[in-house]
Amino acid sequence: MSLNYFDMMENYESRKVANDVVGGAVIDTAAVPDSTEPFETAISSPNYNDGNWVIVELYRTKQAAREGHARWVTLMAGKPASLTDVSMSGIKALGKMVGMYRAPEDNTFLRKEGDA
Repeated sequence: MSLNYFDMMENYESRKVANDVVGGAVIDTAAVPDSTEPFETAISSPNYNDGNWVIVELYRTKQAAREGHARWVTLMAGKPASLTDVSMSGIKALGKMVGMYRAPEDNTFLRKEGDA
């Protein structure tokens, strides 16, 4: 894991590609220092993973990140049945080691029953 994680928290505005809220879900796309690709889209919604972030897509370029973000805004408007965490970050690996990251075996989080 890179210690850049702590630097990452301080410079969000310079890393941000896009951020939208759709139906209560925060869709955030940004540059990240601790993943296998330099950009990612993450979603936080009370309807998936108890509101914890789910990394839904990784990108090699900022342009691909912009395009991917726009796709996720559209997808979340349709309230998908599930989100799959594709994260390969160092902080996720650390969370698994210490028991703080709990996910289904396939890293897929289903939308909670009864959610509109």
